[in-house]
Amino acid sequence: MQLNSIERLAAFNQGLPVDRPPYMLFHGTFGARLTHQTYQESEATAGNIAAKEIAVYNAFGCDNVSVNLGLNGLGIILGSQMKYPEDASPMLDVPLLSSLDELDKIDLSKVSFEASCLLRKHDLAIQMIQDRLGQEVAVAYELTGPLTSAASLINIETLLRGTRRQPEQVHQLLGLVTQATLRIIDAFALNHQTTFNITDPVSSGALISGKQYREFSQPYTQRIVEHIKQYQRGEVVIHICGDTTKFLTDIASTGVDYISIDQQVDLTTALEIVEELPVGIIGNIDPVKYLLQGDINSIQQQVAQSYEAAKHSSTKYIIGPGCSVPLATPIQNVTAYMEAIMHYGRM
Repeated sequence: MQLNSIERLAAFNQGLPVDRPPYMLFHGTFGARLTHQTYQESEATAGNIAAKEIAVYNAFGCDNVSVNLGLNGLGIILGSQMKYPEDASPMLDVPLLSSLDELDKIDLSKVSFEASCLLRKHDLAIQMIQDRLGQEVAVAYELTGPLTSAASLINIETLLRGTRRQPEQVHQLLGLVTQATLRIIDAFALNHQTTFNITDPVSSGALISGKQYREFSQPYTQRIVEHIKQYQRGEVVIHICGDTTKFLTDIASTGVDYISIDQQVDLTTALEIVEELPVGIIGNIDPVKYLLQGDINSIQQQVAQSYEAAKHSSTKYIIGPGCSVPLATPIQNVTAYMEAIMHYGRM
């Protein structure tokens, strides 16, 4: 039995036999290296984005291919100014908002294919990937979670301080960025093959408490997930950086199908916490310690330990890195990761 990625994930999620264990490789940065581009070059055109995604899939056969809105993507669309380091994602330079009292600067009419060259570029990249791989693997548009989207419009310290001092204005801002995200979903869902996932590093346990997550992130994330599911029959994945152990159940309550956990979360604990919930876990090989800096033996050990932990839980589990794979990661280490999955994932 040999399945393509679409068939494999569909069978796996229904508890049916699969030809091999599915696995993830969060590779938007690493893909630039594989195609001999700087990160900024790899994101400069739709063709370059498509080239790196196709190259990674063809080389490693991972079960995730995506185009990323970017952590500061909504800020770019709405008018924040960025710095563009050669081999990293755009960084916020001059935010659109200098305070939470300037929300009237946000113009949601800019969130459309007609107004945004960034959205047009990403839509074209998705179409180009689908033209090559669409019969084999789902192509996802990686959206940005509400707190992270808000942090692309205003200094993050001002935003987080506002959750205590100006909570009403923070809720207004989160409502606006959620509306913007729903507009993006509506636009990209016109292509019925496109799926959606969410990345929200500002909802990290290193930055906010469980109480703040429940008040300022969970309700807006839930609205986004519910909107996605009006269009999408496949699974929705959310990735949040840092230690989210204390609010994993709150993340699950947003309606996502998988939570992608950071390497700071203990995998066994995460699997136990959500075991009775309708959500799976993805993760959480340390991409720096093992994929970037490790050797073949250490990678094999980590993969083996991950599958051993999952073996004792009924929670659906897909192996993946704990965060994005760094650009400088040796290709042989990614190959070792893939080969270890093929070996230990079948045991």
